Amino acid sequence: MRYCRGSASSLSGNAQWPARRSPASACSAARRKRPAPRSTTAGVGSALAQVYKQVGDSAPDLDDPALIGGFFAAVQRCIADGLLLAYHDRSDGGLFVTLCEMAFAGRAALDVNIATLGTDALAALFSEELGAVLQVRDADLAAVQAHFAAAGLAAHLHVLGRPARGDSVCIRSGDRVVYATALTDLAAMTS
Repeated sequence: MRYCRGSASSLSGNAQWPARRSPASACSAARRKRPAPRSTTAGVGSALAQVYKQVGDSAPDLDDPALIGGFFAAVQRCIADGLLLAYHDRSDGGLFVTLCEMAFAGRAALDVNIATLGTDALAALFSEELGAVLQVRDADLAAVQAHFAAAGLAAHLHVLGRPARGDSVCIRSGDRVVYATALTDLAAMTS
């Protein structure tokens, strides 16, 4: 837990749509370098599938088109009310890449807890189903939640964590550390 500090709180939220596909394998599979399963939400053409030299069998998709309209309307209301500090869509590489790109851009460490996204950390972090990460002030969280609730998306909005001081990226699922490293190490790998 060298890089983990404090507990997750309310600066970042994840708005995502329900996937009808089965989730990817457990996080331990990635550490043991076993092949990813064929049925995964990190499916056809996903970055995770490519790492395992697989193409997968299911593409990220939109199960309910009305949800995207509600999401757009809620985001627009949040923008109009000055509630968003940052926004990043979740796509190639999933939530993990989205969070890292936001940390690089903001030059901020991360303290994240993905427990509300389910028990499969690999699926939560690398699913490329539609979604976004919103950064909001603690004081504005209730207003953002109200906009998403009005759009019928309350169940799809998850408080994940916050930017942190220092040079750490700490991702937990409950009390279990899923991933922890220095932000500068991650940035060095991408340049």
